[in-house]
Amino acid sequence: SRLFRVLVVEDNKHVAALIHDGLKGSSRREFGGGVTFAVRTAEDGRVAVELLRRETFDALIVDVYWPVIDGARVIQTARGELGLADLPIIAVSAGGDGARRSALDAGANIFLDKPMRLRQVIETIQKLIA
Repeated sequence: SRLFRVLVVEDNKHVAALIHDGLKGSSRREFGGGVTFAVRTAEDGRVAVELLRRETFDALIVDVYWPVIDGARVIQTARGELGLADLPIIAVSAGGDGARRSALDAGANIFLDKPMRLRQVIETIQKLIA
């Protein structure tokens, strides 16, 4: 089975846990056991950037709006300074069109509106793996 490493950057612990547990639980059901997820979480942008510097990930799921370093800055840093041009980045936010523009302009591949369903996250990851 393939190991797929995901970094989830989300300050809402409930949303982070939903994504974490949902991906871990979906590896058998949704991916036929062919994929195992290793999910790391970061509660702010500073921690996220440090993890991106030190570890390799196959995808990044990042909330757009929060204090310290926001999601758009994390995406810009990943794409620019860290040279992660090929890292699939899924941005999420309840911030509407402004958040969508900010995330996509910064370099996100995909934007999901909050509240999002776990099914959306899993289907998006499935597309990235395919």
